[in-house]
Amino acid sequence: MDKKYASREDIKIIQGIAVMLMVFHHLFGFPDRVSVSYYAPLDFGLIHLETIIAYFGRICVAIFSFCSGYGLYQKNMTIAQSGKWTLFGGYKEILQSIKKFYFRYWIVFIVFIPYGFYNNIYNFIPLQFVKNIFGIACTYNKEWWYVFTYLRLLVIFPLLFIFIRRTIGKGNRKSFFTKSIAVICLLSLLLYLNNDTEAGILTYLITFYIGMLVAESDILKKIFGCQNKLVGIGVFAAFMFSVGIRTFITTKIDFLIAPVIIVCLIYWLHSKWAFKPLRYILTIEGKYSQYIWLTHTFFAYYYFQQQLYAFSISWIIFGVCLIVCTCIGVILEIILRTGNKKLHL
Repeated sequence: MDKKYASREDIKIIQGIAVMLMVFHHLFGFPDRVSVSYYAPLDFGLIHLETIIAYFGRICVAIFSFCSGYGLYQKNMTIAQSGKWTLFGGYKEILQSIKKFYFRYWIVFIVFIPYGFYNNIYNFIPLQFVKNIFGIACTYNKEWWYVFTYLRLLVIFPLLFIFIRRTIGKGNRKSFFTKSIAVICLLSLLLYLNNDTEAGILTYLITFYIGMLVAESDILKKIFGCQNKLVGIGVFAAFMFSVGIRTFITTKIDFLIAPVIIVCLIYWLHSKWAFKPLRYILTIEGKYSQYIWLTHTFFAYYYFQQQLYAFSISWIIFGVCLIVCTCIGVILEIILRTGNKKLHL
């Protein structure tokens, strides 16, 4: 692996952590949406650790958007270094990514949504149905709101990529990063002062763009070259500080906190504390993270809440939900790949 970059496995592991946070967030972060009682073993009097973890888990979306920006930039950078990257080629790659996502989205849609119509959970409204098919609306599953945001980030990526490459290509690398940081800080301030906590695509565009900047910069190379106890303590302190800020002070700066947490996690992945069995589990979760994202709330909220929470203990509920959704992801991916091969898609 080029030590300037995090490997594909590293990114999958980060996505695995993010999707686990997402599942925990939705299972235990909205008690008003759960009509079944359960036992939370980490709740001690006034200290509700599981609620705190669930509350923190909302940062998962910012982590996903960072990973998307980082991964796409790294992939396109490899093509650009060979001299073969063009804007047309960049959009051709993006269309492949959009097609791949839509196929996964549609197979989940086909498997789960008809059940809701059959049981009169949803009302069939033609225009609404079409909007949901393309992810423009999220009427049938509110947690699919990120679909449209994600697709827009993909569409804008080639323009951001060519902007960065041309600016740096003119020899203004240091000036470019300085201006980028200044713009990010200004946007961050505006978002922080905004009374509306849902700032829309701009919030995740910032994180997406920061992911691209980290891929372009040498920050990971410097971190990988500093595997010593003092740096390790500093990274751990930065991680805990970021988690503390996000959990106890504000949720409005996820786009700044998520990159710090991700860089700290990547440092951990390259340390002696990254146990192989844990890495393997997180890699699997990351590999099927899109399926887990798209399916888990059908069990947590919409269809099978009674059956899932019948396991009574929070961590067992979490484990069962994660395992079931991962298995569904494995099965659906096999079906999808088999279908694609037969249809030559």
